[in-house]
Amino acid sequence: MVNAKKITEKTTKKEMLEAYHDLLDQIEDQKKQELDPEKVKEEKKTISKI
Repeated sequence: MVNAKKITEKTTKKEMLEAYHDLLDQIEDQKKQELDPEKVKEEKKTISKI
C-alpha cells in the first residue's frame, strides 16, 4: 500500500484531491491485477480507439 495521507479538518483542498487521486490509482492497480491478460488487452484496445 502506498503511504496513505491522513485527512484532517485543516487539510487543504489540494491535499484532499491528491489523496483522492492516489486512492483511485491504487484501486485501478488492484483491479488490473485481478483481471486476466486478455481483458487487459481488450481494455487497452478500447481506450486507444477513444
